Amino acid sequence: MHPAEKLIRQSIKTKNPRLDLGYCGLWGDEPCLQVLKECTHLETLILSDKWMEFDEEANEWKKYESQNKDNRNNIRCLPPLPFQLKKLIVFDNSISDITSIKELKNLTYLDISLNKIKNISNLIDLPDLQYLFLTNNPVQNIPQELLGRNRYDNCLEEIRAYLDNIDKANYVFEGKMVLVGEPAAGKTTLCEKILNSTYKLKTTESMTRGIAVSQWTFPYTNPKQTEMHEGFDGQFKAHIFDFGGQEIMHATHRYFFSRRTLYVLVVDTRPEDTDFHYWL
Repeated sequence: MHPAEKLIRQSIKTKNPRLDLGYCGLWGDEPCLQVLKECTHLETLILSDKWMEFDEEANEWKKYESQNKDNRNNIRCLPPLPFQLKKLIVFDNSISDITSIKELKNLTYLDISLNKIKNISNLIDLPDLQYLFLTNNPVQNIPQELLGRNRYDNCLEEIRAYLDNIDKANYVFEGKMVLVGEPAAGKTTLCEKILNSTYKLKTTESMTRGIAVSQWTFPYTNPKQTEMHEGFDGQFKAHIFDFGGQEIMHATHRYFFSRRTLYVLVVDTRPEDTDFHYWL
């Protein structure tokens, strides 16, 4: 008998609303999992070997590990799920299709972090969903920052707000460029030359202290992206961040780094001592 089948039968007999199927060596398509659909007593289903849950009484996150003793799960497809389920934990598996979750109208808590999920359109309209954990998934058409900055971020409200506003929003044709590198590598000179093609190079350039931010405006004429946006003046604005290269400033740089940014590493090749691994 498959270890999961034994646990499911026991759950049906005891009517325990919580079922842990971690460490059962599951792939998700085992015949014994078909009976899960009929487990109308279930409220919480755990398909992860290890996971975390928020303890509201203690007001803290707690780590859990399944007490089952078989092989690790590597679930690639969701098994049939009982419609009245309230909490589903499938953290750290290989699931890519979560279409079936749309039927779980009573679901309030869903942890699907660390999987292979690309489309979450079926999740957002679940009426009772309150907690959604999605970190480390290759979700498309949603900025990765909205999926959570760490393992404990409930990203539901941010994603709902984003999807609600995306069709109404006016596009902003702006970008961010960050210049980094050793002191005196030529970052400020490069910035000046970008802003003014006739800029005359100086023998010595004053050292940047902290961060200097400049705005570079240039014509942008891609009709496929601009013709539908009212008020677009035909100009693209790039915000150039010129970072001071002094080592004491390096620790503060990361606070200004973000995704969807063009990073330019400026190097003076004459000394031949640039530590590329450090910068990259």
